Amino acid sequence: MDYFPILELPEEIQALVVERVAGNSFTDLYGLRASCMSMKALAERSRVNHFYYVLSVPRRLNMSSELF
Repeated sequence: MDYFPILELPEEIQALVVERVAGNSFTDLYGLRASCMSMKALAERSRVNHFYYVLSVPRRLNMSSELF
């Protein structure tokens, strides 16, 4: 299976992808953050945080503290 080279897209498009992922799943957002440093930097932008629905956040996440 071929993978799409998302890091080759312009940063604005990458940010839109991160925002869409944040709106769909909190767990996917943190998985995206763990994938590489540039995705983590995009996910840490303040405008990304308002895209996820607070009640969809799992109560117990077994994720390492370096993701936060």
